[in-house]
Amino acid sequence: MSDSSASPRPLHLQTIESLFAELIGGRTVATDTDGGFQLQNTDSRAALNWYRQNRPKWAGNVTTVDVEAIAGCLDKPLPALPVPPIATPNSKRRLRLIKVVAHRFAGIHAYGTPSDAPANYTFAPSAPITLFEGWNGAGKTSIINAVTWCLTGEILRPQRLPESGNTDFNAYFMRTIDGKEEHTPHAISPVTPMPDGRDFIPERDKPVPADTWVELTFVDESGVELPPLRRIQTRTNRGKLSETGPDFSALGVDPIALRIGTVMPAILPYIQLGDASDMGRAVAQLTGLADLANLAKHATKAADKLSKDMTREREAEIATADALFRQARGDLQAAILEFPAMKPGDALPEPSVENGVEASLIALETHFTNLKADALRGAVAILGEAFDPSDKKSRDQLEAVIGPAEGQLVELKQLATTSE
Repeated sequence: MSDSSASPRPLHLQTIESLFAELIGGRTVATDTDGGFQLQNTDSRAALNWYRQNRPKWAGNVTTVDVEAIAGCLDKPLPALPVPPIATPNSKRRLRLIKVVAHRFAGIHAYGTPSDAPANYTFAPSAPITLFEGWNGAGKTSIINAVTWCLTGEILRPQRLPESGNTDFNAYFMRTIDGKEEHTPHAISPVTPMPDGRDFIPERDKPVPADTWVELTFVDESGVELPPLRRIQTRTNRGKLSETGPDFSALGVDPIALRIGTVMPAILPYIQLGDASDMGRAVAQLTGLADLANLAKHATKAADKLSKDMTREREAEIATADALFRQARGDLQAAILEFPAMKPGDALPEPSVENGVEASLIALETHFTNLKADALRGAVAILGEAFDPSDKKSRDQLEAVIGPAEGQLVELKQLATTSE
């Protein structure tokens, strides 16, 4: 239900996480001075919740599995997502990073073992400007990535656009099985250090356990130390990555400010300006709206696939099922004409989308099951009192041996006879 007691948060103060919380919760997002936007349809909110849980699929191709998963989530209860507090922008706000603490972060740490993590890395700059110097691979970019990931959930790669730190890729480990060496793939997070196979190899078909967090501490323009920000990444019992972001409300800055100086410089080399649409795409990339554009594009294609291709396929399946149903109904009707005593009390049903046809079929099954039990009661005289014709298991066992027995009788009849 919508919370009418709180004023809608303006769109320019939203993050993707807060948008999810607001819209899935049925609240309004302010878009102008005259009103706002709200998802009043429960199915729409359920579909958006599926996208919240499957962010890596936004920029991917639309598959039948995805569409079926979206349709399947519509009858599931919606989660109660906490809405991050609104950060009120302050034009005089100046923040300075005074400490970075990283736990088992790729590029900074070795992995160790799942139960024995390396010591936390702490970096505390002592001056307003800090210069990093070191050989390639020394960890300069990894320190920047720790800060960037904590603030945005993304990491930087050389010569590539920023990437989510919450999407698995495959790492390969060499193991010896029955004296033979083989390489096995295991899912690993981009912010998880690569384990040394001499210390730890994950179980076969299991992902590398995730146990990473980064904590940042800032002081404001008055020198007041602010509550630390911490982003945490772990795995669920089913092996799926789970990430918890920090509460940015204490910073008192516009959410877009978190991208300035982090992922924006990495995006700039890939932006080509030439016309209005290019500028629009550039703004979308810089502000993070490109992710939402990917979500909208995927959702549009999914709806189109559901209403066209999958609908035609399902209608063809229904037509085939109806034809088989009518054929079976005709066979049963012919048997009833030959043996009127087996006629049920109600007419045989036609194929239908109505729920009542299921009750008719259940009644038919019960009718013929009872007839079968009555017909087999005579077998008690031969099989003894241990045979219960009302018990399905007993009837099934009897039917299973009747066929082979009849076959053996036919073979006996076909044997050549001799006279003495």
